[in-house]
Amino acid sequence: MLNDSYSVGAKLAKEMLDQGDLLIRKEFSSNQNYYKNAQDSAVSSIQYIVKQFNKDVENLVVDVEFY
Repeated sequence: MLNDSYSVGAKLAKEMLDQGDLLIRKEFSSNQNYYKNAQDSAVSSIQYIVKQFNKDVENLVVDVEFY
């Protein structure tokens, strides 16, 4: 009996996780503001990381492009 309950619960949890993931992906792809915020965050993170690895380079400019 316990094993059945566990497997049913695990299956339900996976289905809920998959549904949530799908809803999040749909929301992000349909909302331009989310996309822009994610893109801005990615640019900021990439620039920071590149500058941290090149601390000895003065006036370093990091351009990030998306295609």
